[in-house]
Amino acid sequence: MNTTYKLQLETLSPIHIGAGQEKYWQRGLDYYYKDKKIYILNQKKILLSLSPQERSNFNVKVSTGKGADFLSEFFSRNNPFDFSNFAYDCNMPPQEDIRTFIRNGMGQPYIPGSSLKGAIRSAIFNHIFNNEGIRLRIFDQQEGRERDKKPNELEKDVFGDITNNLMHFIQISDVAIHQGNICIQHAKTFNLFNERGEWQGGWKHALHGKTNAEFKSRGFVFPYECIKPEVEANTFFTISFDTDLLKFKSKSNPRYVSLLEGENPVERIFQLINKQTKEYVNREIIFFKSYPDASEGGSALVSFLEYILEEINEMQSGCIFRFGHGVGFHSITGDWRFSNHIDTIEHPDRSKRYKSRKTIFDEDDEGTLFDLFGFVKLTLT
Repeated sequence: MNTTYKLQLETLSPIHIGAGQEKYWQRGLDYYYKDKKIYILNQKKILLSLSPQERSNFNVKVSTGKGADFLSEFFSRNNPFDFSNFAYDCNMPPQEDIRTFIRNGMGQPYIPGSSLKGAIRSAIFNHIFNNEGIRLRIFDQQEGRERDKKPNELEKDVFGDITNNLMHFIQISDVAIHQGNICIQHAKTFNLFNERGEWQGGWKHALHGKTNAEFKSRGFVFPYECIKPEVEANTFFTISFDTDLLKFKSKSNPRYVSLLEGENPVERIFQLINKQTKEYVNREIIFFKSYPDASEGGSALVSFLEYILEEINEMQSGCIFRFGHGVGFHSITGDWRFSNHIDTIEHPDRSKRYKSRKTIFDEDDEGTLFDLFGFVKLTLT
């Protein structure tokens, strides 16, 4: 028997769950930009409208990277709406292939339950690691010395054996998303750079090098299909706890199964998620304040993160967390490894400095607006 709760998902910032590189939309083939709109093309309709000679010309243009030239000529005499599956409003043309959102077999965007479960798993890991004295090192009998635990060893310490894992007690359904709630967002990397021995906030303008304090809307900018911010999913979804297994006391049960026991396990999960999110957000605020950039984009991101804290503090029942593409190393891992987001800048962890943040931006008549990927609110219905 399962205890099942109905939840509503609301986006607080754009969400991207990738469909995979092989499904990117290519300029000159899959999409066409005109008059601040991106048209996602129906290639079958286009091909059926062409004469055999035009079809051959189109194939040659596409194979030589000149498909955009053909489409420009084609749409000079045809309405793009008539040959599109749908269109997006977009203030600036995409500079790269569009990273598409995952869709089901019917072509509908959706959030896989596994993606939500992965984010919840990270928060649970953070809680157990920080409250149950999990050690990072182990004495290896064969090597005769202490060493760092391998990922699978930490996994077993926290969640239990793969055949009887704590996360097996939790099941989460997929979340359907209406196509009208999808948009195109442009992403650029906020990246620290070292100027005369001092780390400063800046923006990445190329794959290698070319990072400086000034924000530019071109160079190393990538477009993403995202769920719009401030959108409620058009259907509820469910989170279920295997009540029978939780009540059945067994020595083989995971060590920390008590986290999910009790009359209302979902509220317990909400509490530890919110605690972890608040710690993470406060650390990110300190990071952006410590490394300001010339464009003050970092300051705008601090304001947004402070808004997230206010939302958490005002919640009566529910939780806020970050998941999906672009959320960064600290968020993906559950943020259990370090006490802050600053130390590894001066003292790299295994030669790595976690000094970049993928951000979202848009430009209009009022200037540049900044946002961050991945914040959602879950509430009981």
